[in-house]
Amino acid sequence: MARWHHLRTALICTAVLSVLAFARAPQAQAGIVTLTDQNSTVLIDPTSQAGAYAWIVDGTNNLYQQWFWYRIGNNPTGQSSIDTISAPSVSLLGTDIAKINYSNASLGVQVTYTLTGGSVGSGISDLAETVRLTNNSKSALSLHFFQYSDFDLAGSSGGDSVTLTNSKATQTKGGASISETVVVPDASRLEANYYANTLNSLNSGALYNLNNVASAGPGDVTWAYQWDTTIAAGGSYIISKDKHLENASIPEPSSLVLASFAGLGLIGLKYCRRSRKC
Repeated sequence: MARWHHLRTALICTAVLSVLAFARAPQAQAGIVTLTDQNSTVLIDPTSQAGAYAWIVDGTNNLYQQWFWYRIGNNPTGQSSIDTISAPSVSLLGTDIAKINYSNASLGVQVTYTLTGGSVGSGISDLAETVRLTNNSKSALSLHFFQYSDFDLAGSSGGDSVTLTNSKATQTKGGASISETVVVPDASRLEANYYANTLNSLNSGALYNLNNVASAGPGDVTWAYQWDTTIAAGGSYIISKDKHLENASIPEPSSLVLASFAGLGLIGLKYCRRSRKC
């Protein structure tokens, strides 16, 4: 209930800030990346751990946070989110594809998002992601790469269940579901948990490896994958994944407000949503 109350507050804030932002070019506002296709909109903040923080399908937001962390070797200070590598460089290829790049002397990360919406009212949407990890150094790089996902199906946080294998995640609530297929390569480790246990572990400032617990729920579930690899000097490692939402358009009252302002730029959601889970 507390999270739903915060979501209503976020929606009100979004409405106000969207009106103020209406006359501006969306891509210039606070670095938010906006993807749209048919019945779907995805919002990504590449400058912080918020990462991909909205996947709106037929007016309902099904995503709270999905982002990436990395660790080089067995660094005792632990993992860092990819937005700490460098300032992001963003390229938009139409309204439905974005490439987000980070790079420093050791590591380059490129995340390519491709959004494919369904017909209006279908409740179906697809988001493909390709992650290219490049060793920018002159010696082999031992790398641990993490994806953390927190989906709130049908626009609310409770009552979800998730099961994982090293190549597929399936989260369900009632008639709504999201599945992620890891095309290549299979993850080395996985973790199904409850908000915000995994997130806190990734941000603990200590070395952490996912615990290989493969299911959680019902409740406010999260899930994560970890890839362990060694990349040769100048070499790359590519992770390819695809997420598919079905029956995601189950409306809740405030979702209709969100839909009405989607065309005005949902940039304000980033600023108002921070208190939603606390």
